[in-house]
Amino acid sequence: MDNERERILFRLRISRALFLVPLFFFFLSVFALVLSFVALTATPDNPPNAVRDLLILGGTFCVTPFFFLTGIVALARVLAIFTTTHLYITQYRIVAKTGFLRKQVLEIRLPQLESIQVKQGILGRLFDFGTLEIAGSGGTHGVFYGVKRPNWARNWIIQAAHRMREGQ
Repeated sequence: MDNERERILFRLRISRALFLVPLFFFFLSVFALVLSFVALTATPDNPPNAVRDLLILGGTFCVTPFFFLTGIVALARVLAIFTTTHLYITQYRIVAKTGFLRKQVLEIRLPQLESIQVKQGILGRLFDFGTLEIAGSGGTHGVFYGVKRPNWARNWIIQAAHRMREGQ
């Protein structure tokens, strides 16, 4: 920190609930694979049928890899957000660091804070995470995905900004 008296009041965390989407796609790919093998199993009531088996195998080799690759891409994105996003609130400013290859650092002094928006979808409301959009004077703007307890964070930031403006 620049000022020796400056200390971190709190650190915002990224929610682990973001891992639900990649997990869903991995389970979907395993389910499609198991379902296709069950459908291909010949029983006395279900004799082998070349056309049906070809359609099932074709679907298996198209659908299962699609869901699996979608899960891999989603997992890579979530891991990048989870491991490289750091949000700190001090008594003087908001410091946010994101990125691995392309590092981005955002600093907004609390008196220059203009607005904070919280966006939550259905999963975000269920698992209490969301997107935090912070805007400062002069066009400074930051968007942070998957923030744990975003409404609580928004209230804390607003309170810290009020204390800073009042000189406490």
